[in-house]
Amino acid sequence: MSNPTINFRLSTYQLARGLQIIRNLEPDYQLTSVSKIVKVLYFDYLAKMSINKKDSIPQHFVDEIESLIYQPKRVIKTLNQEIKINSTKEEKSIKSTVEDFSPPEDWDIFTEEK
Repeated sequence: MSNPTINFRLSTYQLARGLQIIRNLEPDYQLTSVSKIVKVLYFDYLAKMSINKKDSIPQHFVDEIESLIYQPKRVIKTLNQEIKINSTKEEKSIKSTVEDFSPPEDWDIFTEEK
């Protein structure tokens, strides 16, 4: 299995916070790269969460990760609603924006009488 590339953005504050945590545990830690901070914190967290637990991982977890890596599902979750990015040909988009902002014709208060 190839190594997956993980891309996300962290603010300078978040990265500095991670560096502070590492330096509290290892005062002599030398900063070499930003991604190294994330990697060190991730492995440290995994090590702490694995204390007194088996090292073996059930195959269904491995299968789930491989499935995500090799067949990514692009779904955006927003406010209790899922929006599929890659929709099928049968699905059609529904126009839900307002384009006509004029008042209805029966609202005569907005019309000028001549």
